[in-house]
Amino acid sequence: MKLSSSELINHLSEKVHSIYFLSGSEDLLIIESLDELRKAAALNDYIDKATFTVTGRFKWGAVDDSLKSQSLFGGKKYIEIQIPNSRPGKQGSEAIVKLIENLYEDTLLVFVAGKLEKDIKQAKWVKELQKKAISIECPKVYPRQFRGWLTNRLTRHGLGIDRDALEMFVLLTEGNLIVAKQSIERLLMMEVTGKVTMENISQCVADGAH
Repeated sequence: MKLSSSELINHLSEKVHSIYFLSGSEDLLIIESLDELRKAAALNDYIDKATFTVTGRFKWGAVDDSLKSQSLFGGKKYIEIQIPNSRPGKQGSEAIVKLIENLYEDTLLVFVAGKLEKDIKQAKWVKELQKKAISIECPKVYPRQFRGWLTNRLTRHGLGIDRDALEMFVLLTEGNLIVAKQSIERLLMMEVTGKVTMENISQCVADGAH
């Protein structure tokens, strides 16, 4: 099952699946999706947490050891596996497939990868994750998409924006999603309601410069 990052919150409010697979090159969307998964895990008693980052000399046995060990807190386990370059290698690919096929009870597995190039999408570990996991795609938001992303993000917070203010917002945030997110947070702290104006944007940017 595939979901966009914006669909994840509603999904998690209904049910937490046993395996999630986050991938993409948009850091903010990955970070936000991970935050939502971690919060949902905590709310559902996945309190024994372990995070692994896969590098060239990564020992996959450490993941097995963590899964087999007794929970220190008597709760369910949250295992997060970060694969920054999206290339776990032959041993890693086999280990991931094995983890998926032999999923431990009361365990939540979260795999996080970067952009999936064409050849990576054909790898067995990716295909298995796409079959068994909830896949969250976080693709790069390109400049031509930024206005739409910004408008949707404002709408999520109950805010509208007029055309001139939107153009000013786009110009000042320079297409940077993290800067845009921080600016929206400042607008909310300013208690802006209804439609965001150019005056609001100017004040928001001035506050952010201090």
